[in-house]
Amino acid sequence: MGKRFTDTDKWANRPWFRKLSPTAKLLWLYMCDSCDVAGVIDLDLDMVSFLIGCNVTDSHLGELSKQMETLDCGKLWIVDFVDFQYGNLSPDCRPHTKVISLLKGYTKGIHTLFDRVKDKDKEEDKDKDKEEEGTKSVAKRFTKPTVEQVAAYCEERGNGIDAEGFVAYYERNGWVTGKASTPMKSWKAAVIVFEKDKRNSQPSLPTQTLEQRYTPTQNAEA
Repeated sequence: MGKRFTDTDKWANRPWFRKLSPTAKLLWLYMCDSCDVAGVIDLDLDMVSFLIGCNVTDSHLGELSKQMETLDCGKLWIVDFVDFQYGNLSPDCRPHTKVISLLKGYTKGIHTLFDRVKDKDKEEDKDKDKEEEGTKSVAKRFTKPTVEQVAAYCEERGNGIDAEGFVAYYERNGWVTGKASTPMKSWKAAVIVFEKDKRNSQPSLPTQTLEQRYTPTQNAEA
């Protein structure tokens, strides 16, 4: 006897299944258990009625119209069956070869399946692109620091920069940097630039040449 995966979430987390009539629910369970490995079934409603003990009609079958398609040969195909049982089919996977072979016998089935796989891949690519765009937008977003934040960072670096003056300066120029007025990406990097500018602007102490340092003074000679 063959074994298959079953969706245990259908009883509580699948609204479409919860809305089915009791007979339609039994019909769905019968179809999932009795279809072939490709999800295709040649349904005999009289036989189904006998097996499940309920009078199954076309109206019950109509309740499942969104979960299946009618193939050119008149058989019914559960469109999500292959994806749920196997994932993406691969001709290199031996268990998948029989499924692919069966679907090739149903032109509509194989085309629908491949179209669904393509659509699924497109949706995954779109989601991936959205995630990348979201990551970029977060990276580009700049939040202006408070005076307290700048003061704490300057104290941490011990650079003696006036935090209020720093914030006021960039508030005045619109938080841009460089001659090209590029929008600021990191205010901490700007603090470090301020640091260097401050260091470079301080007058350097007079230094002695080697000759002056090691030449005895007149007083020493005396």
